[in-house]
Amino acid sequence: MEFDNLSRLCLFVDVQGYGKRSLPEQSRIQGWLAEALERMRESAGLEERDLSKQGQGDGCLLLAHPSLPLPMTLARLTLGLMEAVEWVNEPLKEAAQIQLRAAFDTGVVRRAANGYVGRAVISVARLVNSKPLRNMLVESPDSPLALAVSDSLYQDVVLSGLPGLPVNRFQQVAIEEKEYAGWAWLLAPHRNMTDGGHRDVILQPGPAQGDER
Repeated sequence: MEFDNLSRLCLFVDVQGYGKRSLPEQSRIQGWLAEALERMRESAGLEERDLSKQGQGDGCLLLAHPSLPLPMTLARLTLGLMEAVEWVNEPLKEAAQIQLRAAFDTGVVRRAANGYVGRAVISVARLVNSKPLRNMLVESPDSPLALAVSDSLYQDVVLSGLPGLPVNRFQQVAIEEKEYAGWAWLLAPHRNMTDGGHRDVILQPGPAQGDER
């Protein structure tokens, strides 16, 4: 069953500096992004049916199934994405390695003629393209991932405590991107953040879910 008009956790992922790469590099990067997102899903312990995708070249919108528990799904996807981009970069020379920008928000989402629509869909797209998030990777070249969460998601979920994610390392910034204006919270996870206990958080099995989809 296709859920519609229900609140979902929305994630947008985009590749930093994609437009500066050559056409062969862009083609390879799209393949690496697809591999990273699949690795993220597997590391997060999710089934294919748990994530709906809308690809956009060097970016991808992902929508979590409404039945998934929000705090654990947010934590698993964040840590799973960190692990995934490190996994992609490991065999690559430094110049070929990629950095990802990612943004989370929640809201009611509806399927339309050419993809998904909803306030949260717009929000994550604006956050992921915002100047503060882009600058975070420029200023932290050793970080393969920069993450933004909306203020409401931070207040309602992150502050309650997420396994493996250090709440005190989020920083609040003002975002103005096209029609979007508001607060967001940024995190630049460091390399090897998914080692040890963090990896256990990702891989432990999730709660049982209903069969209806």
